Amino acid sequence: MPADTIPPVTSASRDPAWTTGKWGWDVAPPTWTLTATDEDGSGVARIEYRFGDGGDWLAYGGPITLGEGVWHLWYHAIDNAGNVESPQMVATLVDLTAPTASIADSFQGFAGEPVTLSVQASDGTSGIGIVTWSTGGSGDGLTQIAHTWDEPGAYAVSVQVQDRAGNTTGVSTTVYIESREDTGEGSEQADIEP
Repeated sequence: MPADTIPPVTSASRDPAWTTGKWGWDVAPPTWTLTATDEDGSGVARIEYRFGDGGDWLAYGGPITLGEGVWHLWYHAIDNAGNVESPQMVATLVDLTAPTASIADSFQGFAGEPVTLSVQASDGTSGIGIVTWSTGGSGDGLTQIAHTWDEPGAYAVSVQVQDRAGNTTGVSTTVYIESREDTGEGSEQADIEP
């Protein structure tokens, strides 16, 4: 029998097969399964894996489920003749947590004049993506807008903050609009002769 000089070949498959979030992110823990073959060779001795560019290789014992984070899963196989496969890598982005968002309980303004509204938002994993306001504004990282109400009253405003993976958080506030005439602002006072 000729000497075995050809390394085995490992393949990686994931479940689910496609990412569950947006822009290549997963919003549920994916599982990677590694399988190796050594056709017409000495047979696969073991599969090894590690995370990142350094660290010790670990013996693969079964499917690997990944939690939140940015993962670089390296893997290779070794056959019974000692041939070592060149390492391969799959990258996986996992964000399981919705962004945090907060907004003031209320805002005040005057009819016919722009009112500036702002929301505080953060996301430590995939980052802040689309912010959508019930007043009509929507955009990437749109945490501040200006809106004009024509009539006095109390107006409910809701905000949906989405991270780049697709996780969403909603907050709401109330905008109180007054008329300058009601407050006396901007009106001229007549001179009264004694």
